Amino acid sequence: MSPPASPLLHAVSYQQAPETGNRRKPPILHIRNKKPLSGIELVHVRTSSSKRSLKSEISYTHSDIETMNHVLAQARQRGDLPITTSSPTDVQAVIQDYGYLTRLREARGDVRRPPPTTYTELRVEVARRIKDRDSSRDDEESLQEAKRRVHHYLNTVGTEKRFFDANSHTAERPSSARSNIESFGESILSIVGQAADQTMVDAAEPLRFNVQQLRAHTSECDKLLNHQQDLVRALSAMINPQARAIQTSGENLALLTGIVTHLSHFAMNLPYVVEQAVQRAVHEHTEAAIQHVLQAQQEAVLSLLQQRQEHNQSNQVINYDLLSTSIVSKLQTSGCLSPEQSFAKEEKGTREGLRKFWHRVRPSIMTL
Repeated sequence: MSPPASPLLHAVSYQQAPETGNRRKPPILHIRNKKPLSGIELVHVRTSSSKRSLKSEISYTHSDIETMNHVLAQARQRGDLPITTSSPTDVQAVIQDYGYLTRLREARGDVRRPPPTTYTELRVEVARRIKDRDSSRDDEESLQEAKRRVHHYLNTVGTEKRFFDANSHTAERPSSARSNIESFGESILSIVGQAADQTMVDAAEPLRFNVQQLRAHTSECDKLLNHQQDLVRALSAMINPQARAIQTSGENLALLTGIVTHLSHFAMNLPYVVEQAVQRAVHEHTEAAIQHVLQAQQEAVLSLLQQRQEHNQSNQVINYDLLSTSIVSKLQTSGCLSPEQSFAKEEKGTREGLRKFWHRVRPSIMTL
């Protein structure tokens, strides 16, 4: 039972005509004109079926209904309209929900502002009406299914009653011809066959519909699987070069790490190497300088001895100034003494050294 009409919602009126047969056919829409749906006017859908007729002033085409279904699906995904259990092929429910959505959008206004009170009240009213409609639709479908099953059961009972009456009539008239019995048997077989066919059709119709849906779902799953396989192949084609590039980068990084390690060891050992080289160079230079000094002293001593032998052996006085001058000249000539060094200072030091050296070696020389 539908709830009373609300002033915020558009009204939908329809008349339910008696059904004929056990199955219903989908309505066929007639095109009369195209006009945008308003939220406050009556809705009209004319069909070629005599089971249900909706009386109003507007007719809609099949494309209009599909457009409404698309808009309603998007609105329900965004949460602008409550979810319903009605089928998308239910034209009456689609038109009602589209009218509700139109009224809700008009009441909402600017989405950047808070929703007004009228929008909240209208949304609650729409949710209540959709829920009541779904519950009444479920009850109506259950009632129609029960009526169909009862009607089929009554038809079966009537068929069995006619068979029983025919059998009783045949038993009361034993003089009937054999042809009558055969005709009765054929009638019975035809009745049983029709009942069996009807039962099988009624039972197989949902199965056929489910099989069609299963085939459609299987086809969609196959398409999705093929698409995913294409994506996997594309991703593999993209990932393989990246993996090779990463591997090459890893090898280069390992090589660079080895080079950095060698450089670190070299940098750590560089001060020690420099120190050893400096010490070795200083030691060699010092040894060379000392060698030159000793050689110059030996030459000076030999020269002094030669001069002493040339002069009178009684002359035991040594001219240290002359000897020191000669030694310093020899050192400067050999390069052991730099020109910047003071000549007088070196000569004085050499003179003192020679005097001390002569006092040490004089006894040995005198004994020769």
